[in-house]
Amino acid sequence: MHAMDLAVLIDDFELYPDEMLSEVARRLGFGQLFDDAVGLANA
Repeated sequence: MHAMDLAVLIDDFELYPDEMLSEVARRLGFGQLFDDAVGLANA
């Protein structure tokens, strides 16, 4: 994940930390596994 993409994600003050991590996981290719592990419904 590029630094600029991560900076944009971090600067989104409307996202909760678990939603930020879910988005990072999705971009890295294991989003559904992350969401299942932490109990998020399709974030």
